Amino acid sequence: MKKLSKEEALAKIEELKQYVDEVDTKVEKSIGITIKSRWAESTIVYQSTKTTIKEAVEEAVSSDANLSDAYLRGADLRGADLRGADLR
Repeated sequence: MKKLSKEEALAKIEELKQYVDEVDTKVEKSIGITIKSRWAESTIVYQSTKTTIKEAVEEAVSSDANLSDAYLRGADLRGADLRGADLR
C-alpha cells in the first residue's frame, strides 16, 4: 500500500466530507410528510419530501392527487394555495 503525503491525505479527507454531505442531503430529501387515509391508517394517500403539512397538501393539490380520504384533522393550512382543489 502506498503511503500518502499529508497533502494527499487532507485532499482525501475533503473528498470524503463532500461525499458525506451529498449523502446527507439525499437522505434529508427523502424525509418528509406522509398523508394517510382517515379510514385506514396504514394506507398512504400522498407522500411528499416537503417539511410541512401545508407544503405537502399544496404539492398534492398542484399534482392533482386524490386527497378525498386524507386525514387532515388538526393540519394548519392557513394561507395554503388550494386553487383547483376538489374540496367535496
